Amino acid sequence: MSEYGLLNENLLDLESMNKIAIQKLQECFTDEHSGLDGYLYVIRRVEKADFKPKNVPKGPALKSIVNASIKEIEEAYVSDDQFNYLTTAKGPW
Repeated sequence: MSEYGLLNENLLDLESMNKIAIQKLQECFTDEHSGLDGYLYVIRRVEKADFKPKNVPKGPALKSIVNASIKEIEEAYVSDDQFNYLTTAKGPW
């Protein structure tokens, strides 16, 4: 199989997976200025408008994960003196 055959096969596979839309596939043309022959491919990427990530926690589950992460960071990187100051300080906030 030629290099163009492999390219055509790969493009057709991508089209069957709805990743691209092929407008023109290996259309022969001749360049007017140079007189060289070539192949023309016109391909459009298919946009997926409604992508929804999987396994992303929502609502209370997300809040508890964030709070647990903050607590782990505080325990790992904030000393007891700093933590006591941060939790008992009465600032303008």
